Amino acid sequence: MLPSFSARLSDPTPWTAHLGMYVQGNAKFVSPVKRIVVHEYYNSQTFDYDIALLELSTAWPETLKQLIQPICIPPAGQKVRSGEKCWVTGWGRRHEDTRPPHTLYCSPVLQQAEVELIDQTLCVSTYGIITSRMLCAGVMSGKRDACRVSHRTFPLPRCYAFHTCFHV
Repeated sequence: MLPSFSARLSDPTPWTAHLGMYVQGNAKFVSPVKRIVVHEYYNSQTFDYDIALLELSTAWPETLKQLIQPICIPPAGQKVRSGEKCWVTGWGRRHEDTRPPHTLYCSPVLQQAEVELIDQTLCVSTYGIITSRMLCAGVMSGKRDACRVSHRTFPLPRCYAFHTCFHV
């Protein structure tokens, strides 16, 4: 019997953490992952509660504390409004590409873009399943967003779509 999707996600064996990486393949620190704690309500169909904690086998050295820091998570009750600005970061596609996924170009350098939060109702009508725990951000013209990799082709080899939204 195959393990559940969530059980496979929580298996740290195939995972290695690469920290302080601005250029892909050039991490300042690499550690095996000791443990993964997947959110207890994670839904692999809707990606609701798509967050996990990674416990590293080795702590990063004190000399890298200025370069490698935990992300800031906003307070649970923080309300955001459509139109507010934030920053998204990641190694995804830099432009739309209609070619097959195997020819997809993913940036080797960490990218950032300033985007606006988009109204949840508009987002649901455009993209489908968006829960109240998700943020929808981009530019309505499609020039900048955090969604360059479609769910039909994700995950792609060596194409990372990890995004963090920083309010400005």
